[in-house]
Amino acid sequence: MRILCVHGAAINGDIFASKTEKLRALLPADYSFVWPDGEHEVTPIQSLSDTYPGPYLSHLEEITTRGIRRSIERLEACIEEDGPFDGVMAICEVLSF
Repeated sequence: MRILCVHGAAINGDIFASKTEKLRALLPADYSFVWPDGEHEVTPIQSLSDTYPGPYLSHLEEITTRGIRRSIERLEACIEEDGPFDGVMAICEVLSF
């Protein structure tokens, strides 16, 4: 099984992987994960930057129709290039896509 893992704002794929390590350990060993990073740098909250090195990224540049459309297009390109995927694991604002 291949899972597309889409992080939320102010983290990146490496941080998302770290935060889901225990969950992924419960899954079968043949599961694989793809962690595309957002392309927009954002300012993290202090507790996050004290714990994890950056960069701190978001898939959304702006929460507008145009910004959401660009983010969806970028994720569609990831699916075309790195897919197919059997599932999606996502957090925060990406759930609204």
